[in-house]
This record gives sequence, structure tokens and C-alpha cells, in this order.
Amino acid sequence: MPKLPVPNLKFSIEKYLRCIMPIVSEDTYKKTEKIAHDFIKPDGVGEKLQRILEERANETDNWVDELRLF
Repeated sequence: MPKLPVPNLKFSIEKYLRCIMPIVSEDTYKKTEKIAHDFIKPDGVGEKLQRILEERANETDNWVDELRLF
């Protein structure tokens, strides 16, 4: 089975925002949008986490394998 790529951070955030837009209030969306854009700022938390995932993807056959979020 081929290795799965790590999704692009900006694409993932944009997709997330598109998905929540119809189900949250305008106020909630605006707040979430600001938080999301702060998350993907250069040298921000999002980029740091993205690098960790990319390193994991390079070092393992399946970067999601044994990944526990909770």
C-alpha cells in the first residue's frame, strides 16, 4: 500500500473553514477564522506541528499509525 502524504496545512484549514461555515453563527465563524489564520502564521504553532507530522511521515511507513489524539 502506498504511503499517504501529510495534507497541506493551509489547504486543511481552508477546508475546515468551508465545512463549518454553514453550521455555525457568523460571529462564531469570524472568531474561528481568526484563530485558524493565527494557527497557520509563519513560525506559528500550526507550522511547527506540520513539520513534526512531515518528519514522522518521512520516518515511518504510516504516519497515522499509532497516532493517539485522546
